[in-house]
Amino acid sequence: MSEVDQIEQEPSYEVRYSLTPQLQRQAAHEMFFNVILGKKWMGVVGFAAASLVCLMFSDVIPWVFPAVFLGLTLYLLFVWIRGYFLLRKKSLEALKSVESTETLLVLEGHGLTVWVGSGARTAGWSDMSGLVETKNFFMPLENKLPVVCIPKRAMGEEAKDFLLTQCDEEE
Repeated sequence: MSEVDQIEQEPSYEVRYSLTPQLQRQAAHEMFFNVILGKKWMGVVGFAAASLVCLMFSDVIPWVFPAVFLGLTLYLLFVWIRGYFLLRKKSLEALKSVESTETLLVLEGHGLTVWVGSGARTAGWSDMSGLVETKNFFMPLENKLPVVCIPKRAMGEEAKDFLLTQCDEEE
C-alpha cells in the first residue's frame, strides 16, 4: 500500500464554530478551574483548617502558626482570583485581535490543526500530553497547557470518539 493510499484512508473530521465573547469567557472559566487550578484548591482548605485548629489550641500553640496559615490562605486566594480575572481579560483581548471569529478545527490521523482568522496552528498527537474533558469543552493538552478549547456542541459523535481515541492512545 502506497503512502498516498494510507493518507487517503486516515479519518478526517472538520469542526466549525464561531468564537463569541460568551464562549471565550466560558472557555476561560472552565480552563482555569479544570486545568490550571485543578485540585490545588484543597491547599486553601487545608491551610484554613490548620489555622482553625491552631486557633482552637491557641493556649498551647504560639500565635504565629495561625497567622502564617491564615496569611497563606489569603495569599493563595488573592493569587488565584487575580489569575482568574486576568485569564478572562486576556482571552477577550485575544478575541478582539483576530480578523475573523470563524474557527475551523481539523482532526486527522497525524494531529489537529486549528485555523482562526488568517493564522493556523498544528499539533501532532504525539505532542499531546492528555485531554481534559469539562462540561462544555474538550481541551487537548500539550505540555500540560491547552492547545485549544473545543466546544462539545460543535462536534459530531464520530469526531468526539476520534478525539478521545487519539488522546487516549498518546497517554
